Amino acid sequence: MQVQNSFKFNLEDLCSKKLICATKPKSLALGRRVFYWFEEHQQYWLKTQTLKSEKVLEDSFQNELEFYLSLTHQQAKNITLPYQILSHSAEINHFNIAMPLLVLPHAKCLFVESPQTLSIDQIKHKMIQVLSVLENLHKAGWLHADLKAEHFVEDNSYAKLIDFEQSIKIEDVQNTKALNATPRYMAPELFHAEAKSIESDIYALGIIFYEWLKQERLFANNYYDWAVLHCQKLEIELPEAYLCFKSTLNEMLHKQKKLRLSDISALKIGLITENV
Repeated sequence: MQVQNSFKFNLEDLCSKKLICATKPKSLALGRRVFYWFEEHQQYWLKTQTLKSEKVLEDSFQNELEFYLSLTHQQAKNITLPYQILSHSAEINHFNIAMPLLVLPHAKCLFVESPQTLSIDQIKHKMIQVLSVLENLHKAGWLHADLKAEHFVEDNSYAKLIDFEQSIKIEDVQNTKALNATPRYMAPELFHAEAKSIESDIYALGIIFYEWLKQERLFANNYYDWAVLHCQKLEIELPEAYLCFKSTLNEMLHKQKKLRLSDISALKIGLITENV
């Protein structure tokens, strides 16, 4: 299913729809509201947050709104799905909403397709697409700062990113004290309380690529075990068919930040020129 290039809903229209609540009970109790509905064969998502609920979630949602509002039209086209922000109070499914509403179309995760169904050239193409959208984000002056496989989606054969609640302006990283990160994707330096960076985004994407190529998720029992895995034990072991990607993953997953390749253009060139 292709994502519609543009759409426009008004508040009255949304309030009249029978929206299906998709918020998990714990998040619902903390004020998060996520709904979906179908229209003309397209699924849409509506995301918002009640005020005076959970400050961390309020701040995260406000951060995501600020990210979208900071983008130029061309930047948005190169990074995100089509979106709409409605900044009016409303009552939706009997919930009083005071924060703006973020509306997005549904899109398929890029990594749902197993690499085993693709040729090496197709795998390279997909990886280059993913690197390109992250490069566009960094060029726009932002870190994603919470990359996971499900945050990369497909829009008319292009890779796009979603979920910018933890995103950080690159110029502000040194002033960002909170470290909200998922241990599975955390670069070694983050376990030592260093600030997030382009290099930590690259590392997270390297883990995403690695798990996708192996079709196997990394495992650790707790935060300490994740720290040991990323800082000491992680070794790249790929199926023989995908050994051609090992050098790229080694560049992305170097344990020392200063040795990690953060030049995405160089990573893409490496993928293109790598012998199979």
